[in-house]
Amino acid sequence: MGMRERLSLFAVVAGLALINAVYAGPSIATVSPLPTGTATVAYSQALSASGGAIPYRWSVVDGALPDGLGMNADGSIAGTPTTPGTFSFGARVTDSQGIIDQKTFSLTINSAAAAPIISTQSPLPAATVDAVYSQTLAASGGDGPYTWAAAVQVLPPGLTLQDNGSLNGTPTAAGTFNFTVKVTDRVGVSVTKILSITVNPVPREEPSPRA
Repeated sequence: MGMRERLSLFAVVAGLALINAVYAGPSIATVSPLPTGTATVAYSQALSASGGAIPYRWSVVDGALPDGLGMNADGSIAGTPTTPGTFSFGARVTDSQGIIDQKTFSLTINSAAAAPIISTQSPLPAATVDAVYSQTLAASGGDGPYTWAAAVQVLPPGLTLQDNGSLNGTPTAAGTFNFTVKVTDRVGVSVTKILSITVNPVPREEPSPRA
């Protein structure tokens, strides 16, 4: 083989290598196992890939996702799982040139968390108009930490419920008030309870006795 032929062959091989480098297929980057989910709690997780020619198209090709979950063409897994257990499935990504990559994933769905319980009793300790008031609501069970909010009926004027369960402020109106509070745990399970509080008027000053 002459020098010219060898140079031509080298050019062809180099060109093919360059083409393969430019058109290398996609590679799934997401690692397995996927983050765990909880039955009856909304779940969302996006799969990712690199390389190849975008856009990508994703699909499930082996096994099955947990009941209640589905995979979108953009690689996102979303839904509300209904059945606890560990599930195995194959995910396939196809780039715009039709080149594919495939990977097996594991996803564990935990049993539904028990709902938290609001342990604060009603009625709450009484308050007084124009006097600073502070009371911390309490909950147990579920999966803490908890987030608190007032729901439905409004709080007594001047009082505010913080998301940590602290009910505080300076009430401005007397009366008995009923209001609903909601506590939500870390995985989104929530429960409500109606509480009552009496706000007393400002005590009347007794007249000083005459000399």
